[in-house]
Amino acid sequence: ANTLDDYQIGSWSPQLADSSLDPTGEGQGYSVQVGRYVKIGRNVWITGDLQMSSIGTLNGAQGATIMGLPFTSANVTELQFSVLVSNAVNLAITAGTYVTGQLTKNSALFYLYNWSATTGPIQMTITQFSANGRIEFNGFYIT
Repeated sequence: ANTLDDYQIGSWSPQLADSSLDPTGEGQGYSVQVGRYVKIGRNVWITGDLQMSSIGTLNGAQGATIMGLPFTSANVTELQFSVLVSNAVNLAITAGTYVTGQLTKNSALFYLYNWSATTGPIQMTITQFSANGRIEFNGFYIT
């Protein structure tokens, strides 16, 4: 009754995208692009490190999204998961704010947010990420 029906470990390549959700076709360049995951049953733990070498033709005014998660999240109404950004450097954000991520239902991506105690979460734009911006992150979701 308590057998492990699915266990996987592996790698994935996090990719920065704008609202067009085109992770490679806009000439983005990466100096660091590493992702790892562990999947046990429907539970997925992810970790990643992403640093840009160039933004390419990503639209600076559009929302910053990380794509390429190894599995699609469950399609459950009102289901959302947080992604913890443990390190963020070379970003054009206001001092005293924090970068977070949010993964929604039925998706293999998460949105980056700039969090402030006064305004709450506001989706980051590509311009805020910058050409040499770097984030290290980890999170959990279900499939």
